[in-house]
Amino acid sequence: MQLRGAAATIARLRFDDETERAFEIAVLPVRLRDFTWIGLLALALYDAFIVIDRFAWPDVIAFAAIMRFGVVTPSGLALIAFARARPKSTASCEWAGAAFVAVAGGALDVMAAVSRAPHAVEGSIGLLVVFIFAGAVLRLRFIPALVATAAAYAGYVAVALTTPTFTTGSRVVGLAYVGASAAFSLFANWRYEHHERLAYLADMHERELSANLERQNAKLVELSETDPLTGIANRRAMTTRLDALMADRERISLSIFMIDIDHFKAYNDRYGHIAGDACIRSVATTIALVLRGRHDTIARYGGEELLAAVVDASPDTVARIAERMRGAVEDLAIASVGAQPYGRVTVSIGVARSDAEPHQIAAMIARADAELYRAKAAGRNCIGLDFARLPTVDGSAELLGARVDAR
Repeated sequence: MQLRGAAATIARLRFDDETERAFEIAVLPVRLRDFTWIGLLALALYDAFIVIDRFAWPDVIAFAAIMRFGVVTPSGLALIAFARARPKSTASCEWAGAAFVAVAGGALDVMAAVSRAPHAVEGSIGLLVVFIFAGAVLRLRFIPALVATAAAYAGYVAVALTTPTFTTGSRVVGLAYVGASAAFSLFANWRYEHHERLAYLADMHERELSANLERQNAKLVELSETDPLTGIANRRAMTTRLDALMADRERISLSIFMIDIDHFKAYNDRYGHIAGDACIRSVATTIALVLRGRHDTIARYGGEELLAAVVDASPDTVARIAERMRGAVEDLAIASVGAQPYGRVTVSIGVARSDAEPHQIAAMIARADAELYRAKAAGRNCIGLDFARLPTVDGSAELLGARVDAR
């Protein structure tokens, strides 16, 4: 939505097409609600003026009752029903309201025209109340209000100029005052619609600023939780994720994988920092692809170390995931002259698993780290588990070597 362009067209009470559609959708529920209850209240008050008719035009009081109760009231109810039956646009409300104003004003014109009572002229100024209602209470949009007001005033002009009960003086006074009230009412209609549109633009501007701020904040959060080298989560994001997992009572198990690139310092010294960064990036991307879905997480924990968290996995599944990680990195075949006896970049992995609730994250990381060092001490390119993948006689932990295949 182009707010600047929309603001440029507001003086003529029309936005660009896109903004106009959004504006109509935003104000329609309120306009429909207001038109309904204001219309019903206006009908009740309009009919109550039958009491005044006894003084204004007593000679046609029966005809006045027919006009109020038999013409204006049914017409008003029908117009309210019409507007409510077409709730897709405010146009139905606005033009129904305009028709109501025209009918109510026209009825007063007709009563003034047929009455020959001495106070018939004074009764005709009831049209002022109709105009005040249109401008200050119903607050019609300007164009429908203009049409309805022009129709009602034209009827009044015709009555004032052709009805014998109007003297020259009463014609001049009536046309001037009723005409002025019509003009002021229309100005109120224009001013209200103008302010309504300005308020909508201000609200949209505030929403746009808020949305931009939210997007910027989300981007900052993403940047603060993303490792710039690998594109995966950083240690801070992993800490937040692990805290959430620790508080999640629905998770029945949690496994922590501590992953370290073997002989990385030697690789970095031999091939340079650029190659070292590329190596870390490739290893991180490869291991991330091994994880099962959005509930599993991997992060760069520091330097060449990665940390992964896997939820709801059996011991055997955890061992297979670890072996796939190890094998996938080995299959990258990143040459490393100093990495004997493999001649390529490999990783060692330490794994800790817990079914206890709540999980003691710090203790699990320490256990995974201990298993990582056990794997390195066993010759690297292997996996240390702090649990038995398969049942053993003494329940001891396993060490998966490079030659163990994932099943």
